[in-house]
Amino acid sequence: MIFLVIAAVGALFVFYKLWAAVPSEQKYEKFSAVSSFFTLAVAFSAAFVAYDQLNESKLASAKSIYKDYISLAFANPNFSAASYPIESPKFESFKPGSEEYEKYEYFVGFLLYSAESILPLVGDDENWYSTLSDQLMYHALYLKSGKANIENYSPQIDSIVNEAIRRYEEEALEKRVQPS
Repeated sequence: MIFLVIAAVGALFVFYKLWAAVPSEQKYEKFSAVSSFFTLAVAFSAAFVAYDQLNESKLASAKSIYKDYISLAFANPNFSAASYPIESPKFESFKPGSEEYEKYEYFVGFLLYSAESILPLVGDDENWYSTLSDQLMYHALYLKSGKANIENYSPQIDSIVNEAIRRYEEEALEKRVQPS
């Protein structure tokens, strides 16, 4: 916004200087040319502001979606990191067919849906990619089981899920190799 104010003041100053230097018989022609230039400058400035606001709106939407997921994770700590601790993951205590298992499946489904909703909003932002991969890593055991129907999601989600599973397996291997 400050950019527009500075541009407008600068444009008025330039216009004043140009206007003062023009002989009176040519002022109308010069005024028309200068006003066309300023109209174009205002249009470009408005387009820049609109583009910036669109990007800010997308980021705000992504943050809101992520906040909803984090709120759900906070309300359900038994589901939020089910693949941990690596030595005794909570996921193994969920019995298939039980109400708890079904709730967990919906929890992970909400995470996957959230991730799929966030990705188009943030583009190629590596920080978001890393954040979503970290969250998916907490559910690597379930995601690896094939029960999450990852094939129903975008290839980008498939890629992040595979990355999360790979990182979890590396971490698990590292914990098993290191002496206690």
